[in-house]
Amino acid sequence: MKSSDLAARHAQDLQDWQKRGVDGLAKAVDPAAGTVTISARGKDVVLRTSGNTVIRRYAPDSVKFDDGETQHAR
Repeated sequence: MKSSDLAARHAQDLQDWQKRGVDGLAKAVDPAAGTVTISARGKDVVLRTSGNTVIRRYAPDSVKFDDGETQHAR
């Protein structure tokens, strides 16, 4: 791939993350209900999952998006 193509892809991924992403520490997981509660920006957020939901888990010292281990909900 050309470096310009990689830069465009990175910019698109960043915009998508800012539009649809949320980050925080997991506080509770309810597999039966398909929910994950996280603490994000000083408040609790309940995420409802489906079979298409992708959750990425990162090491505490990770700073790269690509380092996330993909885990599918349900």
